[in-house]
Amino acid sequence: MSNKANLRLALVANKLAEHGKLGRVAAALLHQLGRVLFSCDIGVGTQIDPSCEFYHLGLGCVIHPNAVVGQNCRFFQHVTIGSGWSGGVAPGDGVPRIGNDVMLGAGCVLLGDIEVGDGAVIGANAVVTKSVPAGCVALGVPAKIGKRN
Repeated sequence: MSNKANLRLALVANKLAEHGKLGRVAAALLHQLGRVLFSCDIGVGTQIDPSCEFYHLGLGCVIHPNAVVGQNCRFFQHVTIGSGWSGGVAPGDGVPRIGNDVMLGAGCVLLGDIEVGDGAVIGANAVVTKSVPAGCVALGVPAKIGKRN
């Protein structure tokens, strides 16, 4: 299987969801199929460019339905992109917006109303809760921002 098979399935589900109740039902079924086949949860409605790649078939990746992902982003396994927590009681409104050519390392977590600039690198297991400027690297828990060489 190609490293874009799960992405193609998610993009088809997104298109179907735009076509009334029957389309939303079909989209929900495709979404569940993607979760079963790839152990990857790309929410219906996620704005993600078809040029993105999921290494290891996106095993364990979870992407919020309101997230925005730019072109040529590379996802490794177990990446989480989701809403933040407001007061520890309920999920907040904001979700990450990811620019173009961003590399998301294995196990990284991006939470809340943040932006990740073009060409940024998010290191493995980093927990990112603040915006990352273009061309920078985010490493650690919580993530610290450094300049890229």
